[in-house]
Amino acid sequence: MTAACAFPDCDQTDGNAFEPTRAALARGDFHTAADLALAALTRNGADPEGWRLLGDAARRIDQPDSAREAYTRALELRPHDADCWYVLGTLLVEQHQLDDAITAFDAARKRDAARIDSHTNLALLHYVQGAYDLALAVLTEALSRDPDNLRALLLAARVQHRRGRLAEAEALCQLVLSHDASWTVALQVLGRVLLDAGHPFQAEVVLRDLLRVEPGNAEARHELGVVLKVLGRLEEARAQFETALHIDPHQHATYGPLADLVDFSSDPVWTERFVVETQALAADPRRLQGRNDPLIAMHYATAKALDVSDDPAAAIAHYRAGAGLQRAQLAYDEAQQAALHDAIRATFTPALMRDHGLVGNPSQVPVFIVGMARSGSTLVEQVLASHPAVFGGDEARHLPQAIDACATACPPLPAYPALAGVLTQDQADAIATGWLSAATAEAGSALRVTDKLLTNYAYLGLIAMLFPNAKIIHTLRDPVDTCLSAYGTLFADTMAHTYDFGELARHYDRYLDLMAHWRAVLPAGMMTTVRYEDIVHDLEGEARRLVDFIGLDWDARCLAFHASRRAVKTASVVQVRRPIHTRSVARWRRYGPALDPLITALEPTRGKPGGLEIVAEMALQVR
Repeated sequence: MTAACAFPDCDQTDGNAFEPTRAALARGDFHTAADLALAALTRNGADPEGWRLLGDAARRIDQPDSAREAYTRALELRPHDADCWYVLGTLLVEQHQLDDAITAFDAARKRDAARIDSHTNLALLHYVQGAYDLALAVLTEALSRDPDNLRALLLAARVQHRRGRLAEAEALCQLVLSHDASWTVALQVLGRVLLDAGHPFQAEVVLRDLLRVEPGNAEARHELGVVLKVLGRLEEARAQFETALHIDPHQHATYGPLADLVDFSSDPVWTERFVVETQALAADPRRLQGRNDPLIAMHYATAKALDVSDDPAAAIAHYRAGAGLQRAQLAYDEAQQAALHDAIRATFTPALMRDHGLVGNPSQVPVFIVGMARSGSTLVEQVLASHPAVFGGDEARHLPQAIDACATACPPLPAYPALAGVLTQDQADAIATGWLSAATAEAGSALRVTDKLLTNYAYLGLIAMLFPNAKIIHTLRDPVDTCLSAYGTLFADTMAHTYDFGELARHYDRYLDLMAHWRAVLPAGMMTTVRYEDIVHDLEGEARRLVDFIGLDWDARCLAFHASRRAVKTASVVQVRRPIHTRSVARWRRYGPALDPLITALEPTRGKPGGLEIVAEMALQVR
């Protein structure tokens, strides 16, 4: 069958000519329907309804290309047919042609604004592609027309979750559940939101309630496993992950968190299972349904399994495969990042830091931990948070959100970093108060609160202006180990620069330059640097130094950091639950020539504090 229009009477229409086609479709005889539609179109080729019916029949007999051609012809003849645009959009999603599907659903929405499912499908595609602001705009329009549409409300909760608007996401989930308390999908979303909002115990309650109703829900088992892992209940977490995979062996998102909990060196059956599942998925692209995320997750999980199984060559091959796929689907403007770093250095001059004229908040509560991802920052925070006077705040976006809130409330305040040069006292007070309110909300009577959002290293000059009594701890690690560990991590947020050796090394170089700038302009005594290698070789000495640096008396509980029950959400969640070890020092050496491109790309860092010299020093220490 073909939907090509090669008919002599294409300008004729007959409203009754397609009644046999409709009847065949209604009784499920789709091949006959297609033949009848084609026959009728030879006499009535200008009838858009005929082309629409032909598209419906072709779609049902698994001829998507013919269906698309037929729908397209129908829309050429009747471009305002919102329903046909909607059906075409659905077909394009099935064909994994998401950009074209977005165009189709947008056309359907514009031609029939009252059809809410056009809005929600369009918003869902924007959400899948990471265009969260576009998704939210579409959903806002949909909810203005149908405020109680539960699908739109729950998708809005998902979007706000991804945008980091956790309070809004939780409120939307609760609103959905007030209409339908038994909707397990909404409970699952709420569980994830509560976890990311820093409420793991509440998340556990929600997910266990869900599983009492639906014990065979593999996704909920996975989510509960993630919560238990964050809480440090590692055996319970492993049991949930294994149960999830027993229910659905192809739930690929579960392999990654499970990989952190399996000792593959003593359990080769699991290693083989990871390898086989990854190979099967790569060999059958149809299982991916147009999305590489499952295969990416499996490559990273399998690399971890092979790494622990002492097969670094095979491991690095899977890391490369996963990183390549992940990088291909991420937008990253390296020039923009470089320009931002240049602008920060140009803004926070010695003159500004000396003469800004602002009176900072005198609080001694803030302790900012900054650096590159995978540089030992979670270990540092876990050590400090084991002190009874310290609350570990983890990686929360309190400072960027406080800045955004001020900029929104005070237009036309320029974007960071330019805003630092024009801040009024009231604006500076608002940002400082915003951070303190958010960071201390659950800190109780703690004298210090850590903020471990590592990218705060871009804000250190502003932090000094806002909080002159704050302390900043810069974590540093062997540059090759740092970059390798980042490259081998599939981050929950994008971290787009970490999936290519060249981009990663250049980012590291820019980060070193910015940290050198901060050392030159920050007030003396505000920042200290701690090396991961120093901590693992002399835990007590470094722990005592850090506790003293933040102005507290020593407490031996800092040495038992692995026994702390605080929730940890970062990629190092498992490592900080175990006693300290040196296995990760100079880890890069085991990969041999495979890392030559990374080391070459890091060459510009040589001679800089934190640059390649550390490699030689650490290599000597482990011999």
